[in-house]
Amino acid sequence: MALGGLPVSVVVISKNSGQTIGECLESVARNRPSEVIVVDGGSTDSTLEIAARYRERIIHDGIREKACTSASVLSCLWRTVLPPSARPA
Repeated sequence: MALGGLPVSVVVISKNSGQTIGECLESVARNRPSEVIVVDGGSTDSTLEIAARYRERIIHDGIREKACTSASVLSCLWRTVLPPSARPA
């Protein structure tokens, strides 16, 4: 089921996910959430470069769990947190 522009923040938690994050972000984009935030835990591979191609908001501070649950990070009331291997329908 597509989100269809609902006020949903999608948070993708990553670390060294260069092999999977591109497909994940592509799949998330097809569902048209209000925002997508990539929270990175200190990747040393191509994860950040790939995420930047999608022009998503990127938080790169090594504190993934704290960042993705902080209300100050999200602009929407509703949120979902995904691993970079997820492929939402």
